[in-house]
Amino acid sequence: MSEESPKPQRESFYSRLKGSGSHEGILINIFVVNFFYRIFGEGFRVLLIPYAEDVMQWSDYEFGLILSVGGYASMAIVFLLGIIVDIQFKRTTMIVGLVCTIVSAVIFTRMKIFALSILFYSFFAVGQQLMMISTNTFIANETKRGEHRTFGFTGNQVTRGIANVAAPLISMYLLTIDLPNIEYVEWVNWVFTIMAGFALVSLVLVFTLKLVVEDTPKDEINYAEKLSEDSCDEFTKFSEDKDGKKSVLGVQMSFGLGRMLMGFTSGVAIPFVGWYIYGDFISGKYNNAEEIWGWINSIHWAVLTLGYLFIGSFVEKIGKEFIVVVSWTLVIPSAVGIMLASGIYMATAFFIMRSFFAMSPGAAWNSFMYEWIPPKHRGKTLGLLQTGQRGMRATGTLLGGLAFAAFGPTLFPIAMTAYPIAGLLPLIQSKLVKKRLRSRREDKFELEKTEEEKPFTKDYPIGLDSDMNTK
Repeated sequence: MSEESPKPQRESFYSRLKGSGSHEGILINIFVVNFFYRIFGEGFRVLLIPYAEDVMQWSDYEFGLILSVGGYASMAIVFLLGIIVDIQFKRTTMIVGLVCTIVSAVIFTRMKIFALSILFYSFFAVGQQLMMISTNTFIANETKRGEHRTFGFTGNQVTRGIANVAAPLISMYLLTIDLPNIEYVEWVNWVFTIMAGFALVSLVLVFTLKLVVEDTPKDEINYAEKLSEDSCDEFTKFSEDKDGKKSVLGVQMSFGLGRMLMGFTSGVAIPFVGWYIYGDFISGKYNNAEEIWGWINSIHWAVLTLGYLFIGSFVEKIGKEFIVVVSWTLVIPSAVGIMLASGIYMATAFFIMRSFFAMSPGAAWNSFMYEWIPPKHRGKTLGLLQTGQRGMRATGTLLGGLAFAAFGPTLFPIAMTAYPIAGLLPLIQSKLVKKRLRSRREDKFELEKTEEEKPFTKDYPIGLDSDMNTK
C-alpha cells in the first residue's frame, strides 16, 4: 500500500513576496520605505483640504487651479523622470523624489502668496510622480509574471493602506491641538512640517536598507530581463520580429489611451469629491470638523486595505483584466450614491464604496500592464503614460473647478462613466494581439506540416531513369 503524498502547503503572503538569492528581502525593504513615505503623502493630501477651506479660504476654482498646475508641472517633467529611472539605480531617483516632497511640505504653507503656493505644491507633485515611477518600476523588476508580481503590487498597496489609515488620524489630531502661544495658522504650518518627518525617515531608510545588489544599473536591468524571460511576460512572446514589436507597442498605446481618458475624467471629479463632502457635510456643522474628516479618511483606507488583500487573493484565478473592468463599472453607481446622499453617513458610505471599486484592483492593473513592458523601457514607458495621464488630469482639474461650481455633485457619476472604458481598451487590444499571434502560429504549423507531408521526389538528368539504371 503506497503512502499518500502530503498535500502541498499553501504559501504564506510573506513567502510569496520574498525574492531569491542575493535579492532576498529587497521587495520587503521597498515596502518599508514606501510605508513611511505614504504616511507623509496621505497626511499632506488630507491636510490640504482643511488648509485650503478653513485657512486660505480658496474658491472651487482656486483649489482646482493649484492642483491642475501641479499636474501640469509633473506632466512636463515626468517623461524625463522615467528616462532617468531607467538609466539610474531606482534608489537614486527615490532620493530625489523624497527631497522634492520634503521641501514642499516645509515651505508650501508658509507661502501666503497664491503663485508661490502653486510653485511649492508643484514640487510636491513632481516628487510624488518620481516616487511612484521609481517604486512601481522597482517592484515590477523584482518580480516574476503572474501571481508573484500581483502579490508584489498587492503587498505595496497593503502597506500603503496601513500607512494611510494612520496618516489622517495623526495629521488631524495634530491639527486639533490648541497651543496657547501659537496661532492656528502658524500651527498648521508646523503640522505640515511634522508630517514631513515621516518622509525624512523614509529618506534615511533609502540609505540604510538594501535596495541595490547589482554593480551597475545595467546589471539591474539584465536581472529583471532574466526574470521576465523565465516567467514568460507577454512582451517576450512578440520579440521575434518587427510586427511583434509593433503589436506590443499597440497594447502599450491602449494603456496610454485608457490612462488619458481616466486622467481627464478623474481630474474633473475626484479632487472635488472630498472637497464636496468636507464642505457640505462637515465644515461649519461640527466643532471637531478636522477630527471627523480624519476618521472618515482612516476608515476609508482601512476598508480599502482589506479590499487590496481580498482582491489580491483571487484575482489571478479569475483574471486580472476581468476584475479591473467589473470593479471600475461599479464605480458609477457609487458616484450616484454620493450625488444623492442627504447626510454625512450616506455620503461617507458611498465615498468609501467609490474608492473601493476604483482603487482595490490597482495591483491587478499594474501587474497586467507590466507584462507588456520590457524592463529596459519600464521607467520611460510609465513616464510617457503618466505624461498623458497627468496632462489630461491637470486639464480635467482646471475645468473641474468650473464644472463643479456649475453642476455640483451631479458631475461625479457623469465623469465616472469613463472608468470601465479605460479598462476595456487594453483588455480588448491585448486579446486581439494574442489572437493574431495564435493565428500566425497555427498558420506556421500548418505550413510546416504540409511541407513534411509532400511526397519525396528527385529530378534526374535527361537520359537516366528513376532507378539510376544505365544498363
